[in-house]
Amino acid sequence: MDEKEGSGLNVLSSRLKKLENLYLRGNPFNDGIFPSLTGFSSLKCLDLSNNILTGSASIN
Repeated sequence: MDEKEGSGLNVLSSRLKKLENLYLRGNPFNDGIFPSLTGFSSLKCLDLSNNILTGSASIN
C-alpha cells in the first residue's frame, strides 16, 4: 500500500465513524494497510481476503 492509499483510508475513517462493515477484498494491499485501519473504531466486519498480506496483525 502506498502513501496515497493510506491517506485515503484515513480520510474515510475520519468521516465514517459509525461504519460497521468494510470489504476491501481483492486489492493489492499489503501489511502497510493496518495502521490506516485503526480509525475505523466501530468496525464489526473487515474483509481483507485476496490481498498481499503476510504475518499477523493484533486485534484490540
